[in-house]
Amino acid sequence: MGEMKQSQKIVKNTAAGAIGILVGGFLQMGAMVYIARQLGVESFGIYSFALAFSMFFQLLLDTGINNILVREMARQPEKIEWILGVSMGMLRWFCLLIPVLTGLILLLIPGTWENKGLAFGMVLGSMVQLYSTGYRAVMLALERNDINSINFVLHKIAFFLCVVVALPLGWGLPAVVFAHLAANVAALVHFKKKVHGWGIRTTHTYDHKFGRFLIGDLFTSGGAAGMRLLAQEVDILLLSLLATPYLTGIYSGPYRLAIALRFVPVVLTVPLFPLFTRLAKERDKNPEAFVEAYERAFKILSIVILPGVVLLGFGAETFVVTLLGEGYRESVPIMRALCFAFFPYLLSNLFPYLLTALHDQKALLISSTVSVSVRIILTIVLLPSMGVLAPCIAFAVSEYLVIALWVIRLHKLGCPLSLFGLTMRPVMASCLMAIPLYFFPLSKIWMLIVAAPLCGLMVIIFYCFSGTFSVQDIRLGKEGIQIFQEKFQKLRSAPVKS
Repeated sequence: MGEMKQSQKIVKNTAAGAIGILVGGFLQMGAMVYIARQLGVESFGIYSFALAFSMFFQLLLDTGINNILVREMARQPEKIEWILGVSMGMLRWFCLLIPVLTGLILLLIPGTWENKGLAFGMVLGSMVQLYSTGYRAVMLALERNDINSINFVLHKIAFFLCVVVALPLGWGLPAVVFAHLAANVAALVHFKKKVHGWGIRTTHTYDHKFGRFLIGDLFTSGGAAGMRLLAQEVDILLLSLLATPYLTGIYSGPYRLAIALRFVPVVLTVPLFPLFTRLAKERDKNPEAFVEAYERAFKILSIVILPGVVLLGFGAETFVVTLLGEGYRESVPIMRALCFAFFPYLLSNLFPYLLTALHDQKALLISSTVSVSVRIILTIVLLPSMGVLAPCIAFAVSEYLVIALWVIRLHKLGCPLSLFGLTMRPVMASCLMAIPLYFFPLSKIWMLIVAAPLCGLMVIIFYCFSGTFSVQDIRLGKEGIQIFQEKFQKLRSAPVKS
């Protein structure tokens, strides 16, 4: 079997990502449900604050550096080892400086010393994950998402086992902090062994020109990623400061469950990022190829995400109460309200990769800053009158706003996106699916389990008969699926060992 075609690489990496997300996401959700039940609403609210605080500083740099490194490694594959060496040297300094900065911030903000210590412990665990960014970028640039998915699953297995073992011993929140640290160390060791096994060494070097280039792009790309991550965690942070731990926990329960859906677009967009980077580099020769690639990605995201969000909204009560328990019944309206925000939120995951590939991180930073500012202001203004529904409203408004800003920016760059044409059929399919769900409430978990595949089948039939997929879409799909046929034939023709 020769070298895989691009469509086959995308299908392979998407399949690997989907399996990894399915298994790892199930373990992550199981761990979150177990933690929420073991700790109770108030302690879970404290844990959510510590998690939000630590993840913001880690992901602020992680996402920005990762996107830049993947872009540069995909553009210059012959320089991967050198780029990795320079980036790992920078990451070492970040991992030393960030705990000092976060420690000073924790001294200034209100809270008990115990809660501040827990937050700082989470920061130390996050630094281990940040240090592995360089190794993860190598996997993504070389389009080895299968290894990345295996690492993701191993991380969730380690976290789940640590939580299940430590919490029954009565260690409480410190047990969860330890679980984060242990899982991140295991993931780092696995990444490092794989990269070194390919003969790629990580000699820490520093190149002034490339270092300045990385830092310059990190300021805009990392700043934009930081704004998006701040938006992701700002609700929890504001509720922790302005409301009670109980209200924070009531909001955090469904929010943490729903936020896990962010892995759905990641399955597709991450494998496409190297392709976007190469097509953006060749826009002068073939400008239509870039637009065609990202329009197809946007369409696929829309046809998957919107029906899923509608199903989640109709099954919110069963979903929340079954997983989190009766103590979270007050969270059901919050879950339903969050569904209005999660459609644009999940779609928005595609645009940072597009704008980064086009070297337009400045626009990404400005639009992300505007969006999070609107979200913070609306949450503060609406909180006294709307309660915990205020962050839900602010979330939805800010996400629709940032998508509008990004679509306008892409149009100015010569990459127009037909929002109406690409989302019309997913909207029609979701409305069709909503009719039986309205008349037959999903009051039991088994009903939700049965309804999910039936709704999926209904939506697929609608897409097939409504002309959702073009001839080129079908051709590329068939071409990509051939990789599994070739693998199956290879397994069948392999000699059986006696």
